[in-house]
Amino acid sequence: MGQTEPGHEAFMFTALSTTLQVAAAIHHANYPASKADLLSAARRQCAPREIVSVIERLPKGPFDSFTDVLDVVSAATAGRLV
Repeated sequence: MGQTEPGHEAFMFTALSTTLQVAAAIHHANYPASKADLLSAARRQCAPREIVSVIERLPKGPFDSFTDVLDVVSAATAGRLV
């Protein structure tokens, strides 16, 4: 196995944890969904403020599926967007 930078594992765990928390917050949303729809779903699930903040930074949408949202969140938490 190759060497990783210090803190890389912790960063990857945090990114995965954030993605999973967003997934839990929006799993009842109907698709296609706008960012406003996702925010409403997250608030109905009493998502933590940090997770609502992640959703607030997403593009307007529409998102065609749950998977589309998680792809964008994964990219954002990996530092590639937002």
